[in-house]
Amino acid sequence: MALLYDFDQIIRRKGTSCNKWDGMKGIFTKDGLLPMWIADMDFTCPDPVLEAVRERMKHPIYGYSFPPDSCYEAIINKLYRDYGWRIEKEWIVFTHGVVDGIHSAIKAVTSPGDGVIVQRPVYYPFFSVILDNHCQLQNNPLLNTGGYYTIDYDNLKSQFQSRTKALLFCSPHNPVGRVWKEEELKRLGDICLRNRCIILSDEIHSDITYGTHKHRVFASIDKEIEARSMTFLSASKTFNVPGLTTAYAVIPNKELRDAYLSARMKQMGGNLFGYAALEAAYNLGGEYKAELLRYVKKNTDCFSGYIDSYLPELKLMPPEGSYLLWVDMRRLDLTQERLSQLMEECGLALDDGRLFGPEGAGFWRFNVACPESYVRQALDNMKNIIPRLCRPA
Repeated sequence: MALLYDFDQIIRRKGTSCNKWDGMKGIFTKDGLLPMWIADMDFTCPDPVLEAVRERMKHPIYGYSFPPDSCYEAIINKLYRDYGWRIEKEWIVFTHGVVDGIHSAIKAVTSPGDGVIVQRPVYYPFFSVILDNHCQLQNNPLLNTGGYYTIDYDNLKSQFQSRTKALLFCSPHNPVGRVWKEEELKRLGDICLRNRCIILSDEIHSDITYGTHKHRVFASIDKEIEARSMTFLSASKTFNVPGLTTAYAVIPNKELRDAYLSARMKQMGGNLFGYAALEAAYNLGGEYKAELLRYVKKNTDCFSGYIDSYLPELKLMPPEGSYLLWVDMRRLDLTQERLSQLMEECGLALDDGRLFGPEGAGFWRFNVACPESYVRQALDNMKNIIPRLCRPA
């Protein structure tokens, strides 16, 4: 069967004010690194998205705008089609991005000094949105058993105090790649309900899962959990449109939704091009998504097989979802500072695991949503350098 998209194509991004390629100066010490850090993709956007944006550009005025009904309908249809979750139009609030939305949510449900629980290692902007709202960051660390991460429910129960107001949850999990099972979500939700805790669920990577691992929207588990949840989603990761700064929150509970809107001063996020892109992606992006998943899974398998054969000192946490790989380098027995130097010596710009919390020390996050040639270049670079540190010449 002929493919619609050539993900092997090298699309030059340097010189386009691209964070991933042009924003490395000042963060990394060497020039010319292969960027596998920021979580966007080096692939073209889907053709229907490009066409929708071009069509909207034809109108010569780019003024203030709001999402059309058809954009809401695309979201409603997508969430039911893909996840079996029936939602209502009025539950949807547009934001400029998932982090922007979560910041407003914490402001809405907490007062300064209240506690918000995270599960480290986890997406590092979670820390700043809590601290910037003058809240206490409470940690329910994930359990790592032989490279497989699970939730520590006993520790979670011990975290709840009189001023603990919310759990900030990541599903699928960034960076460890877990796609949470329904029974895990139900157990977690029941603990939150017993403690009158609001669930703030970042589900931006929900489309990108592998094999039998299927995403379940946390809020869809049951009606009680739904009523205590705010769910944050976007087309940005799957369809590579984060620069259009359009995401959305789904908040079924009117009281919570009113508090959220008040925290945002009644302001919607997003922009006219982002609305057009989201609608086209959700309505017409199915073939792109299917081809993308196959390609990224191939890159992940390539990475896994290569390190098993040539870099046994490294260990890949088995990814169930997202295009982000969480790699354990602790067996190299190097300091994190030396590991950082080593990755740059390998010509790679990566996310240091410590960004995701102290539990990430000795780990590095790789973004493999890129042409396979980039993945192989990264692996070959590591093969040429790392074994010399570990095995005699």
